[in-house]
Amino acid sequence: MLRREDELRRSPEVQAEMERAEASGGAKSDWIDVAVRVQERVAEEFGFCPKSQGVDLLRKHAPDHPELCHYVRYNRARRGELRAGDAAPNVKVFHVAGSAVRGLFDDAPAQKPTAPASGPAARRKKKTLVLAGSYS
Repeated sequence: MLRREDELRRSPEVQAEMERAEASGGAKSDWIDVAVRVQERVAEEFGFCPKSQGVDLLRKHAPDHPELCHYVRYNRARRGELRAGDAAPNVKVFHVAGSAVRGLFDDAPAQKPTAPASGPAARRKKKTLVLAGSYS
């Protein structure tokens, strides 16, 4: 199943479909929607009913077999260095139209927010910011 998914994902047809999805700016679909359809197709080809069981198996076992999964093999995600209590970085923020670029805290007060602390003492303090997301 993992080999078949990898074969389909890297096929010219699926790559073109992913490019079209990305070019639409998410208006019609996104590349992840294409990937989900590929996984559902593989599950169906392997006789899973409901397809969701096959998709769950693909997703569960893909990280254990990077030799079979291109997207696992070349995944650049990593655990970041920001920890509870660290000053949040002033990362660049892009306007949805792609025009304005500015720092996250450019208009903020002088004291930068910190990542939320944890533990009993932190729970008693008033929290002012939750910093979460993906930075790539």
